[in-house]
Amino acid sequence: MLFRRRRRPDESAASGATGRPLDGAAPLFLIGPPRSGTTLVSKILDAHPRLLTTNETAVFLQVAQQVRRSRGGAPKHGLVYGKQYHREWADYLDEQAPELIEGFFARLAEEKGKADLLYWGEKHPHFSDCLDFLERHWPTARYVWIVRDPRDSACSIADMRDKPFREALELWKRFVDTYEEFMAGLPPERLTSIRYEDLVADYEGETRRLLEELGVPWDDAVGDHIARFRDVDAHHLAPGVVQGLRRKVQRRDFAETAVARHLRDCSPEDLAFADDVVGAQLDRWGYPRHAVAS
Repeated sequence: MLFRRRRRPDESAASGATGRPLDGAAPLFLIGPPRSGTTLVSKILDAHPRLLTTNETAVFLQVAQQVRRSRGGAPKHGLVYGKQYHREWADYLDEQAPELIEGFFARLAEEKGKADLLYWGEKHPHFSDCLDFLERHWPTARYVWIVRDPRDSACSIADMRDKPFREALELWKRFVDTYEEFMAGLPPERLTSIRYEDLVADYEGETRRLLEELGVPWDDAVGDHIARFRDVDAHHLAPGVVQGLRRKVQRRDFAETAVARHLRDCSPEDLAFADDVVGAQLDRWGYPRHAVAS
């Protein structure tokens, strides 16, 4: 298998057993390609007082990249990565990574007033670049896989990055190929999934199901968050907005505007292209192919 797993001698450290706010909490990583609903899910979960789910702090990616580049040293990655003892530094940094990252999340928990946490973790589409790092240091972590119709995700990626639909779809597939290979090696009890379309059709019902699968009791703070922000783009929910709606936000029904977007935005030729490129994923996740639908 591509991703090698190694357990640390003391796995209790992976759950933050240091007397800090993470003590007893399990790591939780939200994975999925860009524009699949990962931000939405992370904001909903973070509304729970016993969950801490950040939105792309990138600390895991940064540390993993530093370890990888330091191991190659100056000859491969430039002077800042060292001419001497760079491999020893990479090994040391890798060993210290869990304490460094968990200490940062413990500080965040204290700043946000969260205690008795059940899970802590991060959402980032680019976790696909450091899955081996996550598994090496947090080998019992739970993962939530967020699924969305790949054609709708590609439409959104195309807008966000100013790319043609077909290029955006191929980018989407590169992310998903990596994630699917990784998930194939996970035990079922470490992986749960949620479909974006199901979530925006029934926010509370799907969130309750997800929390139940994670073993997290429902909290009314989650319901309050959903009631206030279900029609607000999760990317616009900066802390000031969440706390007091200090700036005006645009509201819309995502079940109407974001679901089946490809039927409005894509040409028949692009939809036929999607059947060829991501047909296996469409079939696997229950999305009708264009050729079948038409």
